[in-house]
Amino acid sequence: MRRILVSVFFGILFVFGLSSSISISQRIPSKTDSSGSLGTAISSTPFNLDTKSKPLPKGNPSSNRRILRSPQKAKIYLATSITSQTFTLNTLTFKTDSVSSSLPIDSNPNGSTASEVFSISSTDQKNMSVEKLNDYIDRNRPHLCQYLQTLIRIPTVNPPGTNYAEIVNLLAEWCRELDLETEIHHVPTDEAQIYLPHASEYPRMNLIAKWNTGAERTIHFNSHFDVVPASDGWSQNPFDPQIDGDWLYGRGSDDMKDSIAATLFAIQTLQENGVNPSCNIECSFTCDEEIGGQLGAGEIVRKQLVDADFVVNCEGGTRLNIGCGHNGILWADVFVFGKPAHGSRPHTGLNAFEKMSELVVALQSLKSKFNHPDLIFKTPAGRELTPTINIGGVFEGTSGGKINTVPSMAKFSIDRRVTPSEIIENIEPELRTVIQIACQSIPDLKAELRPILSISPCFISSDSPPTQSFRKTVSQIRQKPAQFDVTSGFTDLHYFVEGGKMPGIGYGPWGQNAHGIDERVSISDLILTTKIYAQFMANGQI
Repeated sequence: MRRILVSVFFGILFVFGLSSSISISQRIPSKTDSSGSLGTAISSTPFNLDTKSKPLPKGNPSSNRRILRSPQKAKIYLATSITSQTFTLNTLTFKTDSVSSSLPIDSNPNGSTASEVFSISSTDQKNMSVEKLNDYIDRNRPHLCQYLQTLIRIPTVNPPGTNYAEIVNLLAEWCRELDLETEIHHVPTDEAQIYLPHASEYPRMNLIAKWNTGAERTIHFNSHFDVVPASDGWSQNPFDPQIDGDWLYGRGSDDMKDSIAATLFAIQTLQENGVNPSCNIECSFTCDEEIGGQLGAGEIVRKQLVDADFVVNCEGGTRLNIGCGHNGILWADVFVFGKPAHGSRPHTGLNAFEKMSELVVALQSLKSKFNHPDLIFKTPAGRELTPTINIGGVFEGTSGGKINTVPSMAKFSIDRRVTPSEIIENIEPELRTVIQIACQSIPDLKAELRPILSISPCFISSDSPPTQSFRKTVSQIRQKPAQFDVTSGFTDLHYFVEGGKMPGIGYGPWGQNAHGIDERVSISDLILTTKIYAQFMANGQI
């Protein structure tokens, strides 16, 4: 008997030795049947802790002495396969780099399940993973900031779309260093020129990177790399990022190169700590969101370059607010036509600027209708989104205009924000009707509406398992209950949800002054968001 026990003990110990993360901490007593033979088996069927409990197979003790091993490191399971005999392991000790825990194991004559035998180990292992990933991100805070600063130093200003090739090549290099499948997709010039006449001078491109673990489902993370121009008035060079306390300054620090850095650093965190994601991970880093995204996120969805079950668009929500949608928009130019004349004889001409002013006053009548209950959208967070119109974000007169000439043309822009309670197809006719009525009632007014960009509003139900899994992750990391909300701006999320029929949410780091002077991101919030991305990659349920 002693010889048999010793053989079994060292046999098991040898198998355990295949993994540096596990050891037996006590001697292993056994129970025998009337014949005195040892009746034990260690099943070979692998499974993942996150799946539903699964009965362990009953098998031949002589052929099933193996360790249950999940795809993830430091997740090793041991259980007994019951024949007519029983066998008890008193204690199994799990060890990682920094944590160890002893777990009691007992056999079940009626057939054990994985969750029954290791219900405690599942929680312990997950907690170990959370702590390890968070600790790595905390310790490498300077490196995360350096990644972001490197991205900000590349002025990918849009319009017109400068330095796209430089930042895409850099991101591709970083992705390859992470062993991601990486592809750069160039938008054909003839297709790009449909939207942008200058596309031959400023070519458009997007980057797709994939971490394929063989999982059944895939999470996609999307960020755009273009930034708006920087106006005068900054306290420092907007493309020479500096750190002051908890703030990292620079154009794109908040919108949205911070999200690119957080996404790639989250992947690095998992890899450096030997943690496989719960799903395949896809990333896209796209152009042109700041001018509508047709050649960025719109392009990769239209060309079916994205194949995911859930999308995290890395903006449109922050802190305890998770974006589950956004307003739509209609951008348009309005041209007002007059008749040129010498400034000393203005009565011989028709002043387009003065007629434009009268039309702008007429357009104010729209605002009184925006408070209609049917147009107001109440978000899951309880906020009310009301339609808005911004007139004259851009305005200009006749080319070659002069102080002593009567302007023959005036142009101004309209930015109409559309709530999820509205229908985007109704907005352009609404504007045309107001302009037509004004032309009929204002003497000599001639005006024309020319649409530039139309984006539908987007709203996603927050009740689905993936969105609730993301909310749980945010709540755990931030240690306060998270909620869902709809942003008044627009993001690229609608391309994935409406065009690609993929559910998703919007979420990124918190900052201040996006599109403004001294744009900045909170470094502490960048850290928290990176932890959220990493934990959702590791444990998210979709």
